[in-house]
Amino acid sequence: MRDTSIGVSDRMGYIGGSDAAVVSGLSPWKTPFELYLEKTGELYPYDLSGNERVYWGSVLEAIVAREYARRTGQKVRRVKALIRDAEVPYLAVHIDRDILNSNGILECKTAGLRVAGHWGESGTDEIAEYYLPQAQHTMMVTGAEFVDVAVLIGGNEFRLYHVDRDDEYIGLLRDTEIRFWQRVTDRDPPDPETIADAKLAWQSGEGVVEGDDAAYDAAVHLQDYVDEIKHLTERADAEKLKLMSAMGDNGDTLTYDNRKIATWKEQKGRTTVDSQALKADYPETYESVKKEGAPFRVFRASKIG
Repeated sequence: MRDTSIGVSDRMGYIGGSDAAVVSGLSPWKTPFELYLEKTGELYPYDLSGNERVYWGSVLEAIVAREYARRTGQKVRRVKALIRDAEVPYLAVHIDRDILNSNGILECKTAGLRVAGHWGESGTDEIAEYYLPQAQHTMMVTGAEFVDVAVLIGGNEFRLYHVDRDDEYIGLLRDTEIRFWQRVTDRDPPDPETIADAKLAWQSGEGVVEGDDAAYDAAVHLQDYVDEIKHLTERADAEKLKLMSAMGDNGDTLTYDNRKIATWKEQKGRTTVDSQALKADYPETYESVKKEGAPFRVFRASKIG
């Protein structure tokens, strides 16, 4: 049904299913600017090999696929190869499972209880918003007519969704991905969208820059927000003090109407190294192990008025 003859390649060389949400601006984990840096080799992707969520997602994929097959009666097959778009080879996808005797794909997901509300009622097409671009990207590249999404929520709730191919959506997504890849080819980065993006984009600078009216307005608004945060922090600390005073040294858990409303528990202190003592008593050892971090820019807003 689909060409799977192309082996797995470096993720820098193509836009994959998980990239689709980033390019579309719907990813809660990564910005288009960060993805651009990864694709151009200017930023190495975070190593997620030790991430517990990623680890268990991988371990549970087979279990979710098996449960899908049991509940639906469908037979599925794992596909390890990278599938590339027939016309635009830098659009590609790895799929979780091929649904045999159909023109459909199975995607297996796991989700925590905190994001359960991002998923609609089982049996609908209401998957989490940030997975919709991935589903349509998968259908765009493979030519599939539908994607079934099986998700295990909180480790004990299985939900199943059916997403049909939307050619209008796919057309817009395809154009967006092609434009993004043109930026990668031309070394034309998208605009930074977050503070983290800004720190990656502009790592050095010297001299005085004359700002415009928009810059001055931003400085005024920032000061107002900082003052408001300070005021709210003081109010929050006052309420926190009331709760701590209610416990005092009489206990470490505060309840109301048999419901826990606060805790104040002792925990083990962090193990640190006394660098001053190390430097004084063992100067040679100190010199051999000390490490200076790379220089970085520090942003400070000046007081206005």
